[in-house]
Amino acid sequence: MKELLARIDSNRMQIAQKGVDVAQLKGDCLLRLIWSSNALEGSRLTLEETRALLEDGVMLGGKPIRNYYDAIDLAEAYEAMIGMTDGYRPITEEDVRDLHRRLCAASGKIGGGMYRGYPAYAPTSSYPLPDPQDVPGLMGQFVRWLAQNDEEHTHPCKFAAQACKRLAFIHPFLHSNGTVARLLMNLCLLRAGYTPAVITPAEGAKYNTLLERAHVDDTPFEAFICEQLISTQETVLQAQA
Repeated sequence: MKELLARIDSNRMQIAQKGVDVAQLKGDCLLRLIWSSNALEGSRLTLEETRALLEDGVMLGGKPIRNYYDAIDLAEAYEAMIGMTDGYRPITEEDVRDLHRRLCAASGKIGGGMYRGYPAYAPTSSYPLPDPQDVPGLMGQFVRWLAQNDEEHTHPCKFAAQACKRLAFIHPFLHSNGTVARLLMNLCLLRAGYTPAVITPAEGAKYNTLLERAHVDDTPFEAFICEQLISTQETVLQAQA
């Protein structure tokens, strides 16, 4: 883990020396993040179809209409997330709810920004999810944990991985919990001056396996997120070469 974190910090320094504003990364990096995160949730859009939609407003490919709306919503939520990158104020419950609300705007999904009032289950997990009546209290504890650990000098990549894991385990919304958890992970990274971590569809099975394992041992999940961050950083550096 120490070697991964040292490599991450070295890459961060190189990116900063090239004058790259990580909070304003657009183009291919942003498209890959939107395409990959939605693909992890089952979207059938390709990267090029996502590019055509978000850059040219063209729906290519004849895929389910909800896939296009999900891409539009995630692009909007990402822009809102950028507005939350001020590291001098804590991340709030309303921030998390606002991100989820935006993920439902174009797609018209029910329950945008509202905590679930019904029991739920995660199809990729054998662990039970919290009862709905416990969600508000758990979310309150979660944002207090965010504020506390943001000040305790936990390495930002480990902190971001933990934030992703903890929110995913609470599963506070009816849907799109994984997408919100990864948005929050990347918000934590951006606030600390790192690039987002793009998890590609090819890594989706490993992501789900290690997230499930994190119920008992979260070190492999933290290492996995570190590896994805390094991959994204090196892609940014190559683009600046």
